[in-house]
Amino acid sequence: MKEKIKNKLGTVGITVFELIVGIFLFLDPEKLIKFVLAAFGIYLIALGIIRLFRYNRSKNKEAVVVGSKEDKADNSSTPGILHIIFGVICCFGYPIIKGIFSALAFIVGIVLILAGIVKYIQYNDDKKRGSASSLLLTTSVLSLVCGVLCIINPFGTTNMLFRFAAVAMIAFSCMDLAAMFGFGKKEEKEKK
Repeated sequence: MKEKIKNKLGTVGITVFELIVGIFLFLDPEKLIKFVLAAFGIYLIALGIIRLFRYNRSKNKEAVVVGSKEDKADNSSTPGILHIIFGVICCFGYPIIKGIFSALAFIVGIVLILAGIVKYIQYNDDKKRGSASSLLLTTSVLSLVCGVLCIINPFGTTNMLFRFAAVAMIAFSCMDLAAMFGFGKKEEKEKK
């Protein structure tokens, strides 16, 4: 058993990380997203500061060979400034990002309603021809219901989608761990 763990340590680590992220995403998607955005924002700010220091250092050099690696990497302060701006947006712009997710859920709701209407029209046309499918009617109704739910509560829809993704992450990581430690049916190797 120790040998199995030792051979698969990297994969086990990533799978356990996936399981932990899935659990936190399921428990409170909003807090996890805020944390990830803040961590990413801090990373971008640090990267931007480093790029600005590199720019200032290269600017102070007497002679930078044109076309050299240093010339290409450090000839502008723009990347550093952009990294800092996007880092600050990630750290403090959660309400804006939350609004973007809600707007996307609203747009998805409109698309689902339009798709439901088109499917219902197709169902009626097929019914007139005598070849109506109850599956088409079912998907039409489901599209309409899901679309209305997305429009009525777009942020709640986003949280529900994150929780669904969390359940999938938890289930897949548990199945992966079970498979790694030999649970389930083993495949036989071909003998030559």
